[in-house]
Amino acid sequence: MWAGALFGLLLLVVLVAAGLFVLLFVLYVVTYPLLNIRGL
Repeated sequence: MWAGALFGLLLLVVLVAAGLFVLLFVLYVVTYPLLNIRGL
């Protein structure tokens, strides 16, 4: 029981981390050309 709960928690943490990484990557890809256009 505890092993299953810990595994589920670990999976949740990994999924959240992956989601945040994807979100940051998308934000970077979207904002980088805009910054490039402004000449920064």
